[in-house]
Amino acid sequence: MNKNFSLVISGIALAAVVWFAVDRYFVQKPVAYIRLQKVFGEFEMSKEYEKKLSIVKNARQTVIDSMTLNLKSLARQVEATGEKDKILVGRYLDARDVLLQRKEQFDEDNTATLQEYNNEINKQISQYTQDYGKEHKFKIIFGADGSGTMMYAEDNLDITEKVIQYINKRYAGKRN
Repeated sequence: MNKNFSLVISGIALAAVVWFAVDRYFVQKPVAYIRLQKVFGEFEMSKEYEKKLSIVKNARQTVIDSMTLNLKSLARQVEATGEKDKILVGRYLDARDVLLQRKEQFDEDNTATLQEYNNEINKQISQYTQDYGKEHKFKIIFGADGSGTMMYAEDNLDITEKVIQYINKRYAGKRN
């Protein structure tokens, strides 16, 4: 009877340990994901930056439109003189070159500004998601965008260094 009692106590203890482990790691600290595109699109910072970029793009487009009108006017004048006025032709060619350069510069500036804004937005989303994960006791929050991005995880789940060692060994042609 003493042996059976010990087995029952051992069984109860094992069940308690298993229940505690399951409760601790799966119930109290859930794993979740967020749809990054939706979060990005509905984040107020994204909306504000989109408005700011639109204002800048519109101002730049106004400059391009004005330069284009000037260029068209010069083109009509060059046509009217039959391209005999070399100074006028030179002014037209200079204005055309400046317009093309300005368009290219504005396109580059728009792209750089968009990239800068996106980086700032993504950084802020990442920080807020980490804060949310900690406050709500999530074990992991994945960012669902098809790239496998993770937005938050407990430090003890980080196997980055082990993976770096592994992939570097594999790259060098070593197995272990």
